Amino acid sequence: MRNLVSIDFTGSNASIAKKGWNLSYDGKDYACVTKGAPTVIPAIVPGGYHSPDSLQITLAPTSGTGPDHGRDKINYCIVSGHSPNAPTFDDRTTQFAFAIKLERSFQAPVSGSGYVLAQWWQGAPFGPPLALQLLNSVHPEDDPRIVFAIHNDQTGGNPSAKVVYAYPKVVCELVRGRWYYFICRVKVSYDARVEGRLEVWINRDPVPGEQDVLSTGNIGYNPRLTAAQLGFTNGDLTAHPNPRMQIEVGPYRDRMTTTQTFYYDHISYAISQ
Repeated sequence: MRNLVSIDFTGSNASIAKKGWNLSYDGKDYACVTKGAPTVIPAIVPGGYHSPDSLQITLAPTSGTGPDHGRDKINYCIVSGHSPNAPTFDDRTTQFAFAIKLERSFQAPVSGSGYVLAQWWQGAPFGPPLALQLLNSVHPEDDPRIVFAIHNDQTGGNPSAKVVYAYPKVVCELVRGRWYYFICRVKVSYDARVEGRLEVWINRDPVPGEQDVLSTGNIGYNPRLTAAQLGFTNGDLTAHPNPRMQIEVGPYRDRMTTTQTFYYDHISYAISQ
């Protein structure tokens, strides 16, 4: 793998812009993407995953005052969909890794749909072809369960469409106050003749045969298809998915009455030679 991005939030190397909230690390900027009306500025705070600091992102109830169809979002674009190294439909495998921790007072979601923690995005209005999500809990004090959600030509591109779920074998919940490190190797494909593949290791080295998540099959949309062909019945029915995927980290949820805080660290992106 050829490493292209490495962010450890070490000391003065990392900062958040007061306007626009873009992240700067080692002289490179990573765009902040928001929906709704977020009010709590992300921050670099002490305490990371094997590093001094981490990125703190908080979604507060007051963020639910803006437009965007009842969704709130604070994400950071780690790999732009315009980059020639972004995941695309060739023979290469990409590796996206990140550590995440939930605040100790975190209240698990008990309603809503598609609570995203990280996503591979192929453009609007399509649901992300791949996303790490929280599943709804019975009680807010429960440790939230996790799953990888997959969209493709067969599921359709509408965010509300029924998705393919890939469940972890062992680490099925995120315990509050504890770091979890995800290594995600992905080969995207919309062609049945080319096997798509998702491999995830959680808190362990990426050893073949020891994946915590393993899923084969299509991941992503054929860029030649239109929104109408991918299941949409309103909006711009002529829109096409992008040929490359954008990778983002950060929470993206239905509007809720709870405040939820996340910490991210040790973010990296690599691509096969």
